[in-house]
Amino acid sequence: MCWKSLSSAQTTPASAGIQRSALSVVIPGSLRDRCKRFAILLLLCHKRTLILCQLCKMQWRRTMARPRGFDPDAAVRTAMTLFWRRGYDAVSFDMLVDEIGASRKGLYALWPDKQALFVAAMRIYRQIVGDHFLHDLEREDAGLAELMAFWSKFESGARRPGWSGCLIMRTTTDRIAAESEVAVEIETYLERLSEAFENALRGALRRGEIPSDSPVHIRACQAFAVVTACSAIGSFEGFSPRCGGLIEAGRAACSVPLRAQTAQPSHRVSKRR
Repeated sequence: MCWKSLSSAQTTPASAGIQRSALSVVIPGSLRDRCKRFAILLLLCHKRTLILCQLCKMQWRRTMARPRGFDPDAAVRTAMTLFWRRGYDAVSFDMLVDEIGASRKGLYALWPDKQALFVAAMRIYRQIVGDHFLHDLEREDAGLAELMAFWSKFESGARRPGWSGCLIMRTTTDRIAAESEVAVEIETYLERLSEAFENALRGALRRGEIPSDSPVHIRACQAFAVVTACSAIGSFEGFSPRCGGLIEAGRAACSVPLRAQTAQPSHRVSKRR
């Protein structure tokens, strides 16, 4: 018989038995049972995995829908004050949790570690300091009046009780300053400070408000050096006569009347009265 006739032939009970016995020879019964058990185990694992995925999704949705219990912006500002007062290395995450008044889990949900929260604090610090001290110096029409106002505000802030210098300058002496994100924040702030001085000094020179005996970029460098030095010293000892002398040197670099000189007219007026 040919192969086609064999395949199309009707299977007899005897031949079926022969086929079953042949299969049993090829795949032993114990191996078949193991394969069945393995297939069932795979199916159960797959079902359990699907159930776990659904539970994780449900938990994630509940977590996202749950209120944080604290204001992230207020938390960053509180962290900024703590870092500013103590320095990065001296602040632990437990201190941040206590100071902010939030749970550790709540803080980790937004900032995975202390460094991430510190970078956020540095950004808000740059914004606050820039708006308060540098915004007027950066104006297109800035000149001598804006320089005078800057040094007055700077000295007034330095003389406040508990002044801790500058967060940026304090950070430059910490090991965290080598981290790329922190280094970018430091460089951005220092670059803005330098450019603000140069912009106001150029405007003052254009209007003849300051003498042209010294190049603008030299004056800007001198003012920049005074601010950074005074801020760094203040980070460790607060306001001192040393800081007062530096501020006077900064005024002189910008051709701004010194504090003693500006106090004399008001003294004479009081005598006339």
